[in-house]
Amino acid sequence: MNKFSKQIDMFNSNFANVHGLSNVYSFSTANNVAKLCSFAMKNSIFRKIVQTESYNYTFSLKNEDILTASEEKENFDPNTHQDQMLKSENSGKWDNTNKLLS
Repeated sequence: MNKFSKQIDMFNSNFANVHGLSNVYSFSTANNVAKLCSFAMKNSIFRKIVQTESYNYTFSLKNEDILTASEEKENFDPNTHQDQMLKSENSGKWDNTNKLLS
C-alpha cells in the first residue's frame, strides 16, 4: 500500500499493516485520504459496495471446515463420528452506517 500510495501522490501517508486497522505507525492527511477515495471511486465494484445501504448474507461451513476444527479435539475419529460432522449455516444483515448515503 505504501508503494501504491506514492503512485497516486499520497506522499504524507504511511501504512503499517494491510488491513487498515489502527496502528501507531499508520498515518495520513485529509488530502491524502481524499486522493485515495477519488481513486477508489473510479472502480465500479468499490462504488457499488460503498453505495449499498444494506446487504443480506448467508454463509455455510463445509464438512471439511467442521472436521478441521473437530480434529483438534482429543479422541476424535472422523471415520467413526460421521454423525458429528454437521453443516452449519448462518445468515444476517449488514447495514451501511454511512450518513452521506441519504
